[in-house]
Amino acid sequence: MNTIRKYFRVEHIIVVIVFLIGIILVIAEIDEIKLAIQQADWRKLPGAVILTAISYLAMSLSFALVCRFFNINMKVRDLAELGFVSNTVNHVITTGGVAGFSLRFIVMGRHQVPIRDVIASSMMHFYIASVDMMVMLPVGLIYLLQNAQVARGIGLILQTLTATLILFVITGTFIIFNEKLRGSILRFAAQVTSNIARRDLKSTFRQFDKSMKRGIKIMRLKPTWVIIAIILTWIDWFGSVFTLGYCLAAFGERQPFGVVMTGFVIAIIMGLISMIPGGIGVQEGAMTFVFHLLGVPIGQAVLAPILYRAIFFFLPYLVSLIFYRPLMKTQSTTMQ
Repeated sequence: MNTIRKYFRVEHIIVVIVFLIGIILVIAEIDEIKLAIQQADWRKLPGAVILTAISYLAMSLSFALVCRFFNINMKVRDLAELGFVSNTVNHVITTGGVAGFSLRFIVMGRHQVPIRDVIASSMMHFYIASVDMMVMLPVGLIYLLQNAQVARGIGLILQTLTATLILFVITGTFIIFNEKLRGSILRFAAQVTSNIARRDLKSTFRQFDKSMKRGIKIMRLKPTWVIIAIILTWIDWFGSVFTLGYCLAAFGERQPFGVVMTGFVIAIIMGLISMIPGGIGVQEGAMTFVFHLLGVPIGQAVLAPILYRAIFFFLPYLVSLIFYRPLMKTQSTTMQ
């Protein structure tokens, strides 16, 4: 336990250092930043907005499809709208997915969807989407180490962090798809939780395990659905990266895909482990730091992440408010 605490303490120290470096760069190069604002090409904004829309549409449809793995009998439109609203809420308001998942519990509960199925479908969708990021993270790290002068200590820390995250994904894969291993872990978790809560929760965990079995069985019977879900998550991922590319192009020359992708994956991971709502500030600082290491002009490196935050996070959140009230008022309906 002490080792885990020390590891997370080191992670947060890294996050703080990256954030402070970003602040220092902004202060030191304020004149160049002002010049970049004056020379900005706002004609790039429509492209960024369109790519953002494509990304969120793919994400929403992938969530709806994953829900089908668990026989959640809601209309595809309702599931897609719920996926859109819950994910935009998670991006902006909170950490750990609490707000978005709470919204799913409320809305899907009104459709008589058991909580165990809400949790199982949400976990599976998160897993499928996370694999994309974990695949590209080592690619981005290799690109950074080969194309920038990175201090040996920082490089070692980034490699360790990447290896740890990949290990988590591999472990999660075994737990999800290995029935015996998953069952053993859930039984242990049920025992511990029951002892802490002082109530028998074993049946709840057994029902959750049954939901996972049913979902995985459908995935095996309908591999085409799985392939489509994976393709949709990749469209979501590439849409996110290309949106950032347009934001960079608005303040200077178009940057190579490797530069954009590297800044994106490292910054997103930094934002996640910071546990700050939406990773705000940390994500921008990490992008600025990585872009600067890769030779992006400082004005472009500072302003593009801020524009990206506005277009990819805040704009969809404002749009999601249109769907929020209808979702909260929706009555129990099944797919037609």
